[in-house]
Amino acid sequence: MKKKAQIAQMVQKTSEMRKEEDQLKHSLEVAKKEKLELEERHGRQTNQVLNMMKRVRSLEQQVQDVQEQHVKNTQAEESEMEEKLNELQHVIDVANSTISRLKGDESALSDRVSKRVNEMSKLIEEVHSYVKKDKDIRSQILELRQNSSNKVMAFGGDRVTQLLKVIERYHQRFQRPPIGPIGVHVSLVGGDKWALALENAIGRLLNAFIVTSHKDSLLLRSCAAQAEYGNLQIIIYDFSRPRLAIPSHMLPQTSHPTTLSVVKSDDDTVLNVLVDMGNAERQVLVEDYDSGKAVAFDRRVSNLKEVFTLEGYRM
Repeated sequence: MKKKAQIAQMVQKTSEMRKEEDQLKHSLEVAKKEKLELEERHGRQTNQVLNMMKRVRSLEQQVQDVQEQHVKNTQAEESEMEEKLNELQHVIDVANSTISRLKGDESALSDRVSKRVNEMSKLIEEVHSYVKKDKDIRSQILELRQNSSNKVMAFGGDRVTQLLKVIERYHQRFQRPPIGPIGVHVSLVGGDKWALALENAIGRLLNAFIVTSHKDSLLLRSCAAQAEYGNLQIIIYDFSRPRLAIPSHMLPQTSHPTTLSVVKSDDDTVLNVLVDMGNAERQVLVEDYDSGKAVAFDRRVSNLKEVFTLEGYRM
């Protein structure tokens, strides 16, 4: 029932993420439309500037013609020409003022277009990120459905089942029976709340086997070959070593839980391997990104190795 609830929760989360993806796509379309409108407006104002410059050149030519004619005109005509020159100068001043204003508008438009382009790039990155998250969640749902019926199958599938049968045939040749897969010997404290976080924190160790000597590791490797289990992770560890006692001052100084604090096992060797090989006591688990950011970056937490969110993401 817990697995079904987890699946339902993850399916619901997938639906929510799809809705958010659709909203982001809609925002992207709106941004693209606004960009086109800004570009069209920029084009119109550019044409206006060009027309104004042509008008200025025409007026300057008129001024030049008037000045040449001025030399030839009489005193009476000179007064009339002077008035026309003043009028033309006023037109030129207005044109120059308009050109300056349009240049300022062009600069502002360019800044807005650049800002919109950056916003669209960020939206595209967010869409890609959510698509990837959706794909990952679907993969996890499928994996949970396939493995929920058999805990051993969840850590290695058919290969580990065959390997355990081979180990059983050769068990008298081992100095100490191998322990594994590690995941079979580990359970969560207080339910599956931190399941995704732990999968990313110590998941690489959950399929591994533990042996007590190099000789046993060679024998286990031979058993894996017979079971066609390639690349089996084998950890050599002293089975007689008692459970590690970790002083509080060597743990992360935070109120958040650690990987070690949310798992339990009846086998001290398993817990010791999680500490010595996985740094489980130094991996801090947080509810969300903001909490993780505070622990990983804003505060200087001593003895901290890694930070993982509830959704399984490593900070």
